[in-house]
Amino acid sequence: MRHLQRSLTVLQKTTQRLITAAGIALLLGGCGRDNGLPKDLTDHLAAYGIKLHPLGSHAPLSSRAGYIVLDQNPDFETRIIAAFGLKEIDPQDPLYGFVSRQVSAKPVAVWGITGRPENLKLANGGQFEYLCLLTAADGHTYLCAEYAYG
Repeated sequence: MRHLQRSLTVLQKTTQRLITAAGIALLLGGCGRDNGLPKDLTDHLAAYGIKLHPLGSHAPLSSRAGYIVLDQNPDFETRIIAAFGLKEIDPQDPLYGFVSRQVSAKPVAVWGITGRPENLKLANGGQFEYLCLLTAADGHTYLCAEYAYG
């Protein structure tokens, strides 16, 4: 009888640990590996009829900024520039250097809009501080953005 009680106690403890571990796994599984910016940026452009097919992204959890990497496509880039009213940024402008330092590729040209413009308000209530499009010598286009502070 004691053997059965011990087995039952061990089984109960094991079951409790498995349930706890499963709960933790579910919570962690819901966490993305980025700060959410790639999805928000992709969704925001889709609302403007611009469907992205990113090759990758970089948006560290510890940052409000990030970027999406795309294959260069001049027609597609022109649509983004027109839809958001991006202006070409001079290489001497501090914004050019700031955005260029975010990516590892050598910039060819940078277009952007800053100052929390109305067209960068997100459907979820968030806001982008800026949106920049950087074409690079590596054959990629980088869409860079940063969430605005509260």
